[in-house]
Amino acid sequence: MSEVNKLGIGELLWQGKGKTQSTIIKKVDAEGLTVEFTWAGDVKGAGKAEGVNGAIVFTGTKVAPLTNKGAGATTGQGILFTSKDMAAIESTGYGNPRWESAKSVEIWRFRTASERLSWLNSAVALVTQQGDPAWQEFTVSIHEWT
Repeated sequence: MSEVNKLGIGELLWQGKGKTQSTIIKKVDAEGLTVEFTWAGDVKGAGKAEGVNGAIVFTGTKVAPLTNKGAGATTGQGILFTSKDMAAIESTGYGNPRWESAKSVEIWRFRTASERLSWLNSAVALVTQQGDPAWQEFTVSIHEWT
């Protein structure tokens, strides 16, 4: 297979656990439910981010179509705090709630003024999350997309 045809997920940058802090139903209409959520979690660095442990605070919006059992697009923004630095996060993705467990996949872009984390300014991350159906607790894995 040629290099052009390979999808490179890349190396693991961070992994951790998150907990939903709040969920607000913004509206219910023909498109479904529009939900705003905030979560926070601790992540441990790996690969390029080895030793760069931190906390993430994240707020997002999801439109959950009633006709698709709640699966739908998400957008969001957040901050990664480390002991020395911080980086802003922009996100777009897709969440799929299930009765047994919920999961989502997102693309994250970063912005930082930190010299130590400056490589994040050109990085794109593939982020997966999996947790309980109400998203009260979940795991998060952040891989650099190459």
